[in-house]
Amino acid sequence: MKKIILSIVLIVGLATIIIFALNFDTTKIRIFILETKCNNRDAESCFDLGNLYYDGKGVERDYKKAMEFYGKSCEMGGARGCYNRGVLYYNGEGVKQDYGEAYYFYSEACIMRDAWGCYNIGVLYYNGEGVKQDYKKAMEYFGIACDLGKQKGCDAYKKMKLNP
Repeated sequence: MKKIILSIVLIVGLATIIIFALNFDTTKIRIFILETKCNNRDAESCFDLGNLYYDGKGVERDYKKAMEFYGKSCEMGGARGCYNRGVLYYNGEGVKQDYGEAYYFYSEACIMRDAWGCYNIGVLYYNGEGVKQDYKKAMEYFGIACDLGKQKGCDAYKKMKLNP
């Protein structure tokens, strides 16, 4: 089994080198490789596919497909997939705007120690979007984001501490 996987990786690698050398459009091949890895439970590849469709880079922009791939990433434990799914719900991109769903996916990301997920929960509590407005909880989540290395969380925490 290891030999088969190694052979596939080698063939894909060589094909990629040849394509680059011949200056072909590699977008379709990149998507094929990412889809193959995503279907083999690689959360990061699912996330990358979501980004391609979200940004419309090399493919037609498609928020619904982005949502699908971010969802797969999230289900596989990809915090960034959960976070980005929350962003789509927050902004109403490809889905009906739903702060409650945004909260759910930001929470999933935060549980996985994603600083942006924690920060955005703080924003939801601060603004009372999808949750009852609660400055104490907002400050708590800004603090968690700060502890996870997000400067924006530190700044929001400090601002709230100075202006209760």
